[in-house]
Amino acid sequence: MDFYNEGMSLRFDANGALAEDGLKVTVVPRHPGNVVVVHYRVDGGRSEMLPATAVSSPWTAESQQFCAVFPPLPPGALVEYRPVCENAGRRVPALGPADFPACFRVPGAPAPAEPPAGPNRTRVAAPEPLVTEYLMSVSAFVSKPEVFVETPEGLRVTWELVSGTFEGPRLRGVVREAVDLMTIRRDGIGVMDVQAILETHDGAFIYDTYSGIFELGEDGYENFRAGRYPKAPPARAAPKYVTVDARYTWMNRIQAVLAGQVFMDTLNFVYDAYIVK
Repeated sequence: MDFYNEGMSLRFDANGALAEDGLKVTVVPRHPGNVVVVHYRVDGGRSEMLPATAVSSPWTAESQQFCAVFPPLPPGALVEYRPVCENAGRRVPALGPADFPACFRVPGAPAPAEPPAGPNRTRVAAPEPLVTEYLMSVSAFVSKPEVFVETPEGLRVTWELVSGTFEGPRLRGVVREAVDLMTIRRDGIGVMDVQAILETHDGAFIYDTYSGIFELGEDGYENFRAGRYPKAPPARAAPKYVTVDARYTWMNRIQAVLAGQVFMDTLNFVYDAYIVK
């Protein structure tokens, strides 16, 4: 099948979805920012996403190839799918979330149906695997934390940005402004409350907010009051992004998670951010 949109084309063999080496998707033009995801649903259920991996060959000067291998699927199930390529806000094919132009039937007989749930039977859904996509790495230097008030919830602390940069496959630039109005609880957990403005290399502004936890240890509350810090306490958070720049409005639709640490000797907050698919 062939699809075209906004100067991009995508091609795949609808008969090769169950091949052992995976579904092959060819994208033109070749670009390091191309990201391919296969959207699929099983027996008309909810839509799932399967990231495709860029393969080293066959590439040409104009095209590149991606590969996606479907997870184990129920025998006899009907699988509908659509591969999608995105790059800097462009998307091919330009289909809606309910459009699945290709399908295949999983070989084998379907499994016998389970009896319906009743008053004495509880059906527990199988846990869904968490799929993530690397978004960017961030390095931010902050000022010395200032304790400005003690509250029933803990110490209220301000961290202010000195300088920062970010870089990933689809965006890069500088952290223009940021402040963290943190509450350090008596159990040694710092609850982050961050607002930041990111400026991309091509002039877009992205508003970044997140909350999360900053692990200072069981004695972190008293140690922080005394100016004693762990060497590199870990931090975990869940950023959200908002922008009106058409090149980056895809970020309005994502939920991200971050994992990193703060090197307290240099006050350098370093983390990686991932899109939760």
